[in-house]
Amino acid sequence: MADHGPLSQIPLALAMGEFTQKGLYLIFGDSTILPLTESNVAAVTRRFWEDPSKISSDVRRHADFHPCAICPEAGNDVMCYTLRPVLPFLEDIDRYCSYDRVVAVYRGDEDRTFHVAESDMQNALQYICILSILSYCRVGRQYRKYYHGVIPVMGLAPAVERIYLNVYWLHKGDKKKINDFVQHFQKDVSGISGNVLKRLNLICQKDALLNAFYNMQVSVDLLAMKMDEVLIKAFQTSDEEG
Repeated sequence: MADHGPLSQIPLALAMGEFTQKGLYLIFGDSTILPLTESNVAAVTRRFWEDPSKISSDVRRHADFHPCAICPEAGNDVMCYTLRPVLPFLEDIDRYCSYDRVVAVYRGDEDRTFHVAESDMQNALQYICILSILSYCRVGRQYRKYYHGVIPVMGLAPAVERIYLNVYWLHKGDKKKINDFVQHFQKDVSGISGNVLKRLNLICQKDALLNAFYNMQVSVDLLAMKMDEVLIKAFQTSDEEG
């Protein structure tokens, strides 16, 4: 990335009114904006996959791009659903390394709330990973409710805390059910992320997207290893702030 000076100097008077839809907006050092909103991702993805010229027949037939063994579509002649919102934006995203700086603006369901963070690309791209695995993946979407309240620009540790609190609440604090769920959750997300990484390794030139998917896998691994620590820390931090 060319040196455009500190990203914190970019005027966010890039009118907030421009960020009208739910989703993520990446603002680069030259003030270029890449909108990764839910509606834009859905529209671009649909157009991309309807155009046979976008993906070569060789790639479409490549075994590594077919659904995972745990996918309901396994064995069918289709490409992995998790990749569907990723490949249309690959040309824009794959120009950057994981450490390249970017300003990420996330607009949630609330009409007037914006979350703004200066970040590196591997963390800023968590949004596209969450969207891919929790909205498009035929297996991963069953876990979407456990990410309620997770803001894609909030950082790894706060995200893990929020996910665990959701797990705790939805399973009514039953430790056996929680343990069983987390083990299954970890196994599925690790398998899905591992297969996505294998596929992206075949086509990515830079590492930003690769590390973003790896970090999502790490967050679930941390959840499985340190569940009680995560919960204790969350409440200790809350008490200290109070």
